[in-house]
Amino acid sequence: MYKNYHKHDHYGNPWMVDCVVKPEEYCKRAVELGHDSVFTVNHGVTGNIFEWIEMSKKYNLKMHYGTEAYFVKDRFAKDRSNKHIIIIAKNNDGVMQLNDIMSEAHSTGFYYRPRIDQELLFSLNPNDFVITTACIAGIWNDPELVLALHRKFGNNFFLELQNHNITDQKDVNRELLKLSREAKIPIIHANDSHYIYPKDAKYRDILQTAKDMKFDYEEKMSLDYPDEDTIFARYEKQGILTPQQVREALDNTMIFDECEPITIINDDIKLPSVSDKPNEDLREIIKNQWLIERNNIPKEKWKTYTDAISYELDIVEKTNMANYFLIDYKVTKDGQEKYDGRLTNTGRGSAPSFYITKLLGLTDIDRVSAPITLFPTRFMSIERILGTRSLPDIDLNTTDRRPFIKATEDLLGEENCAWMIAWKPFQDASAFRTYCKGIGLELSEYDDVAKNLELYENDEKWKDIISESKHFVGVIESVSQSPCSMLLYDKPVSREIGLIRTVDRKTKEVKMCCLLDGNNCDKYKYLKNDYLTVTVWAIIRDVCKLANIPIPTIREMDNLLDDKAFDMYKNGLTSTINQADSDFATGLVTKYCPKSVSEMSAFVAIIRPGCASLLQDFIDRKPYTTGVEELDDILIEGNHRMIYQELIMKYLIWLGIPETGSYDIIKKIAKKKFKEAELAELKSKLLVGWKERVGTEEGFIETWTVVEQAAKYSFNASHSLSYAYDSLYGAYLKSHYPLEYYTVALNYYDDDSVRTLKLTSELPFFDIKLKPIKFRYSKGDYTPSRDENSIYKGIQSIKYMNSKIADEIYALKDNTYNSFVDLLYDISAKTSTNARQLKILIDLDFFSEFGDANTLMAQYNFYNTFNGRKQFNKNKLSELGISIESIKPFAGKEAPKMFTDIDSCSFVKMAAREITAPKRTLSEQIEAQTEHLGYITIADPKYSRMAAVLDIDTKYSPKLKMYSLKNGTTLDCKIDKKTFNKEKLSKGDIVRISGTKNKPKVRKNADGEWETIQGTSELWITAYHKVENL
Repeated sequence: MYKNYHKHDHYGNPWMVDCVVKPEEYCKRAVELGHDSVFTVNHGVTGNIFEWIEMSKKYNLKMHYGTEAYFVKDRFAKDRSNKHIIIIAKNNDGVMQLNDIMSEAHSTGFYYRPRIDQELLFSLNPNDFVITTACIAGIWNDPELVLALHRKFGNNFFLELQNHNITDQKDVNRELLKLSREAKIPIIHANDSHYIYPKDAKYRDILQTAKDMKFDYEEKMSLDYPDEDTIFARYEKQGILTPQQVREALDNTMIFDECEPITIINDDIKLPSVSDKPNEDLREIIKNQWLIERNNIPKEKWKTYTDAISYELDIVEKTNMANYFLIDYKVTKDGQEKYDGRLTNTGRGSAPSFYITKLLGLTDIDRVSAPITLFPTRFMSIERILGTRSLPDIDLNTTDRRPFIKATEDLLGEENCAWMIAWKPFQDASAFRTYCKGIGLELSEYDDVAKNLELYENDEKWKDIISESKHFVGVIESVSQSPCSMLLYDKPVSREIGLIRTVDRKTKEVKMCCLLDGNNCDKYKYLKNDYLTVTVWAIIRDVCKLANIPIPTIREMDNLLDDKAFDMYKNGLTSTINQADSDFATGLVTKYCPKSVSEMSAFVAIIRPGCASLLQDFIDRKPYTTGVEELDDILIEGNHRMIYQELIMKYLIWLGIPETGSYDIIKKIAKKKFKEAELAELKSKLLVGWKERVGTEEGFIETWTVVEQAAKYSFNASHSLSYAYDSLYGAYLKSHYPLEYYTVALNYYDDDSVRTLKLTSELPFFDIKLKPIKFRYSKGDYTPSRDENSIYKGIQSIKYMNSKIADEIYALKDNTYNSFVDLLYDISAKTSTNARQLKILIDLDFFSEFGDANTLMAQYNFYNTFNGRKQFNKNKLSELGISIESIKPFAGKEAPKMFTDIDSCSFVKMAAREITAPKRTLSEQIEAQTEHLGYITIADPKYSRMAAVLDIDTKYSPKLKMYSLKNGTTLDCKIDKKTFNKEKLSKGDIVRISGTKNKPKVRKNADGEWETIQGTSELWITAYHKVENL
């Protein structure tokens, strides 16, 4: 037996892409060889300790915690060279010390790699670690360091030998054997495993080739996990070690038998304490908040509310969760009061199902008086919390999460909080793409296949490649910051779990995150908070601010909602409206036309992908019945359908299941946790209840089938209700404060050309004009003009522009300019506007007060060519289009062949005035707007019946998206192929439409024949012609 301590697995790929192997594969091989230990070791990181704990328990193995670190003399120096060193903890103290120094490696020591240095390495307690010199790339050739480590760590320090039959490894082994004899330092064998069996090497090679990470010296190395006989045979072939030395090196791996079990990672509930008497403190806060809140509630309902409060507090206290609520109460209170943060009025998830979450300021939803039933046990029950030893989960939806993160760090200590990570594994398509690239295929060969893998699984050319690529599925490719989750702890995270450096791919933001992902956070009972920045609520906040109104409470919003607000859905004016913004959702909500909060909540629930079979009849408002009137009445909130988890709970309660256990049943069905016998027993129990209620078995199987299906995909009601209110706030503000709403929304989505186009296409409904950018009027942001019912476009919303140049140019608005060139000189001297930006502004007619855009562009080009020029060759003046007479007055000196000391400023100002160009055509205007804005802003009644072609699809009858140049609206239409072929159209063409007709839509039936769809209509263009040079 020996210990395979120097190995690597796929959790090291984010720092060194070189493994396809997963922890469980090492465990299986260890069992196969009769080994008793596994190791977390990876390049520059300690790996995923949580998965290693799980796998080692599953296979009855001892887990050891370590890393192959990158070592430099001074981690603060910008030195790209480094050497490898193996560091493995012998006990819990060692684990925490290792976490500490590796956290430093990822923060102060990071320079291309996370690096430790002498300060960190020699800070370790020598009794708590085993250290080795690592591989060919290790510290073996630094004798001064090696001897110092031997003095520090004594017999816990080893010279690492490997049996690769290559010249470099032979040299390393000779040198280390010599040093071992001279300095009495023990030797140790290592495999440097990167895969399990020799046959697996090809997958590593393919992965590295795809990622451009090949190392030539490794080509003849065996980086597998061999048995002892193979190790001896390889050393014999290498010819450097004697059999006795091989035996000694293998036996020395048994040093790891001295390691103590790692126990600091466990599944005890880890709830930080912020109070010595949490139950009393929580009761006091809730009592005081209730005394305020009850003023908004009819007195006859007070007892209903106090009963709800008592019921919920009983659950909190019996589950020992008061500290959890106190943490979120203090975080949200300080985040808003100290740091000017703003929570959304709604929230998300099941937390609004507790009334006390409203009293604590975590939501404004009142579950007692909510328009749909909210079960508190969906959020928390004594049985579930104590039975599964789980934590409740309250998500904090914010307009900006930073104030609440800061408040959390203030409360618990910055060192005790850390953002979590998300491991990013290859999915089917990315695995296939990587495999194809790794075997040398061109992107053009496999790109379409990757987009439709299921269509090619039996294809003769691709089926084997698709099958082989499955080796990469689930392999970790990268690691990222969790989108929203933060660990809340009562001990320093860098020491207890460890921190790693992550970089956001889009923003390039560097963030230190803890080595804990969401799945393991739940499994090992850590407390996390999800801090979400919700753009729709940032829009709601800013619209109310611009309209000079307070954000309505939910109680106030219930009274404000009117036909005008619900007409936003009916008319499809849903761009940036939560849950109705996409083309898919807009089409559905326009047809469904919700008329109440409860209907909007039901719509939110029904459009989930899993509800596809129920969706169309619901949207069409077709009657639906379970066949049992009493059950239909119970399910009234879902139009008799079990679209919420709470409706399934109602069904189960109706059949005799206690409320406290009803949600647990849903979870067990959804996650397939029921054993076959248990599920059969439950079904029998429900059947008994059904027969007692209905008197017969008829109809039970149908409803039971619905329960089995719905449990897997349905939303909880409070989540749907929260999303519905998020949507309704937007619909109300858009319908009652449209100028403010569109101004704010356009600013939030100024870099999103698709949403901007949708928003601008809605403006005519409110008779709002979108004014193009104009010198002296436009700022960086979109700005409203209430007098004109207009919005002036913001300069920074244009590609390549920014708020800085917008502010700089706006500062010139009060200056007087005799010509465009005068302004150009001021822009050059007083702003940071570059040539590209200036040309875009000219192209978009920003400087229209000085003339036509084509003439201004010609003048700018002249200015750009001759400004600052100090001399001219007389013989080349004609090539430049300049006469001797025009340049001579501006020359300080004249020689036979040259004009010098030119006053170029005066010359350019004079000459540019004479420059003209053909007037810009409508086509040129449209082309400029499409290129720089992504949409068209032209809208003028003089262009009656004229439209620009935005997009065209000629797969069947040509389908066009057209932009009306008369009123600025967009419309979809079709042209029959015969008409189209007479005068074919392309994207960007301008057409005058002289004939249209409405026809029913058609579709292919089961026989592949076209048939009309009754009750539908679409616009067809029957006559048109192109318009040129307008």
